[in-house]
Amino acid sequence: MATLFRCLLLTLLLTGCEFFSRERTYRISAPVLPEGYEFITSWDIEIIVENGSEDVQRLPVTGGILSLTLEKETACLILYRGCAESGFTLYPAGLYLDGLSGNEMTPSFGNGPALSLLAEAVRLGFDLRSFNCPRFLREFREVESLSPWFLDRERIRDALTGGDFTLRDLRQKELYPFVPPADGLSWVGEDPLEEPGNPPFLPPGNYRFFCPVPSRIREVTLNDLGEAIILEYSP
Repeated sequence: MATLFRCLLLTLLLTGCEFFSRERTYRISAPVLPEGYEFITSWDIEIIVENGSEDVQRLPVTGGILSLTLEKETACLILYRGCAESGFTLYPAGLYLDGLSGNEMTPSFGNGPALSLLAEAVRLGFDLRSFNCPRFLREFREVESLSPWFLDRERIRDALTGGDFTLRDLRQKELYPFVPPADGLSWVGEDPLEEPGNPPFLPPGNYRFFCPVPSRIREVTLNDLGEAIILEYSP
């Protein structure tokens, strides 16, 4: 019994600082980029806390661990956006912290669509702490869509900030066929989870594609009638 008591006492002494502290430190590893995105050189990291405060950091793509200290049980959104020297950027990977998860975490590209949308809402005054974020992430991923980035983001954001969000707001926008010019080059899109090659359908909006060799950027604007305007240039 005495030995057990000494072991428990030693454990408390070793962990006491964290146990009784009002703060918690997370160690966040960068997400893993899929094949074809070797041209990404850095991460732009957005940290959005529940009270609306923000911080932006930049790390090299091989920059190791981000250490982040927050008050315990503080809700926080973290977005990792891959950047290339050409100025081309990716849709972000996302991570949600609420004080209930582990201390060592990694953002995922699968959570990027939902968490970047929540970040927009928080900037408009949305109360993140009272929202069931884990369920929102789960429901967002389970919506049948060609891509989670193709959901009606404006409708969802307005419903969140208006306080009348329901699962019926999670719906895909209307899609139109998009046939890129045939040039024999290898292009990748802004979504690292996208299948190789350009998507055959897109909702109205603005899109960018990148060709590493030779370095080219293609910008596509698709209007509400499905008509595309394409601009291509060297960065």
